[in-house]
Amino acid sequence: MSGILIGVIAGVTSITILGIGLGIGFGIRYLCRTRGDYYTQEDEGNRNADDADTAVLCSKTGLHTVQKKKEWFI
Repeated sequence: MSGILIGVIAGVTSITILGIGLGIGFGIRYLCRTRGDYYTQEDEGNRNADDADTAVLCSKTGLHTVQKKKEWFI
């Protein structure tokens, strides 16, 4: 084989391997950066609540027996 043919084959092979590597790299980057949205189905009382306990107390559904408690730090 002549040197030119070996150079062409080496060039085509290296471009193919580089393209496959870049495709895998961009695919992994896309999968890592694309995070889904997290949708919750909470009651309307949660919109103006300061914390989770207040949201439960203001809700139309849920546990109405929950009482707001103070936290004591000793």
